[in-house]
Amino acid sequence: MRILALAGALLFGGLAPVPPAAGRPQSDDEKAWLKQALALNRLGSARRAQGDFPAAEAAFREALALWRKLYPPDRYPDGHANLATGLNNLSGLLQARGDLKAAEPPMRESLAVWRKLYPPGRYPDGHLNLGVALSNLGNLLRERGDAVGAEKSLREALAMQRKLFPAGRFPDGHADLATTLSNLGVALRVKGDLVEGEQHLRASVGMWRKLHPPDRFPDGHPDLILALNNLADVLAATHDYAGAEKCLREALGMRRKWYAPERYPHGHPSLALGLSNLGAVLRERGDHAAAETSLRDAVAMYRKLFPAARSPRGHPLLASALNNLGGLLWQRGDRAAAEASLREALEMRRELFPPAAYPSGHPDLAISLNNLGELLRERDDPEGAEKHLREALAVYRKLYPQGEYPDGHPLLANCLGNLSGLLLLRGELGEAEQGARQSLGMRRKLYPAARYPDGRADLAASLNGLGAVLRDRGDSPAAEKVLREALAMWRTLYPPSRYPDGHPALATGVMNLGLLLHERGEDAAAAPLLREAVTMQQQLLDTFLTDATEAEGLVFLAALPLPRDAYLSATRGSGATAGSVYPAVWISRATLARTLQARRQALFPAQWDPKLGIHVT
Repeated sequence: MRILALAGALLFGGLAPVPPAAGRPQSDDEKAWLKQALALNRLGSARRAQGDFPAAEAAFREALALWRKLYPPDRYPDGHANLATGLNNLSGLLQARGDLKAAEPPMRESLAVWRKLYPPGRYPDGHLNLGVALSNLGNLLRERGDAVGAEKSLREALAMQRKLFPAGRFPDGHADLATTLSNLGVALRVKGDLVEGEQHLRASVGMWRKLHPPDRFPDGHPDLILALNNLADVLAATHDYAGAEKCLREALGMRRKWYAPERYPHGHPSLALGLSNLGAVLRERGDHAAAETSLRDAVAMYRKLFPAARSPRGHPLLASALNNLGGLLWQRGDRAAAEASLREALEMRRELFPPAAYPSGHPDLAISLNNLGELLRERDDPEGAEKHLREALAVYRKLYPQGEYPDGHPLLANCLGNLSGLLLLRGELGEAEQGARQSLGMRRKLYPAARYPDGRADLAASLNGLGAVLRDRGDSPAAEKVLREALAMWRTLYPPSRYPDGHPALATGVMNLGLLLHERGEDAAAAPLLREAVTMQQQLLDTFLTDATEAEGLVFLAALPLPRDAYLSATRGSGATAGSVYPAVWISRATLARTLQARRQALFPAQWDPKLGIHVT
């Protein structure tokens, strides 16, 4: 199960309307329309900044209607910059409120106008506004799950902006270029191309540092803050949590200066976002106490910023922080508190994204339904889990229909796998297999071998999930085939050179194949796998349990008896000596007590015992 953290706002190039051009005189009506449209554009921008999306949308739509009256096609066959700007601003608002499908047509129309206004014949290097529009479209396509379209649009924007802002004339770079580098880096990170994504994000951070040096910007700058945030996201994806934490702490330090308590007594959304993101990374680093403090501070700040009296339906940022806090509490073993937090996030999102305004649902709503469903499964509430997972799946199917997403969507594939796993536990094997096959088929399309030669962890998880279903259905040969493919992928993803102690997913893959072979009576082939699983789990325990909570340790240890007992059974008639078998078995039995004792010694200060004359823990 994956709790999705809010990575932070992406850099979105905004455009301002331009004054009327010299030439044909304007009528009194046109002058009034222009004045009104400019005022509505300012109002829409202000309402969006305040989080009042319905009022912002109304203002932008009214402004757009006036732009269309001012610049009709018969008199402006190529359109007008103000019309393109109005379309851009409406699309950005719809994107911010999560209505991605509705946001795409105005963004594409805006881009088409800019292309007519700045054709290659007259603008061989492109144009500043055209580059921004391409970057904005790339962002939108990324959010819609169109990784190929997003990359294409962003690369075109980047190539254009490199021509417009060459290093010889712009030694420090340019804000538009830095923005597109960041946006392309995020798009590549989502696509799974972490190496190139990190390169672009580092280039963006470096450019913002030149554009906003400390001697001129001692408090930092919001653009640098967002770039650091996006770099931290890709570093976390590569498991460089130390690097991610460093970026987020630098960004948080700037946020504290920009939004100091004396000027912002209730805090600021950007500051709360920084706290929430830092909490998510600290959670991954195993510093659960600090992570909880950071996430609770974020929730408390959001509650002050968006009180129920002013925001009766809640706020998307508060809902995301509650979702992240619930994930941490779940991980720490406090499932009752986790459920309360996840339920509050879900109910808030139901209020924020009602069916009347969002007939297809909203991605954040589906995420909350999925997360709560997974938690309820662990809390032995299969009926509640199934209800929420099925509702999440229905939302995802509406958001990502096959006609528009022929390859599927990662979130849809994830939800299909989660529901399949629940149905497997409930014994509904037919539907479980159907869901597992759909999830796997979707991920094979999303992550083809040509682009992902090493495979992907979620693709391996789908293979493993289908293998579990086929095993329970009695189709052992088919189960073995997909389990071997999953294991081979995990071995490639987690090689000994980078993971000397192994990896939990790899241990699971080794164990599952070993158990299947043992059940078939092929103990000669099963025993080495089961011994490898026992040994790897033991190695992982020695490092994992030192930082994990006791609840997490118990969950991890619950899996130990499976390969251990199967290994004993598989070697019973093999002629193996006790000296070769039992060391791998009995070492694990003392691991919990030994490791938890080490944890307690590290966590609690030594006390002076006057009778013994020593410090004891």
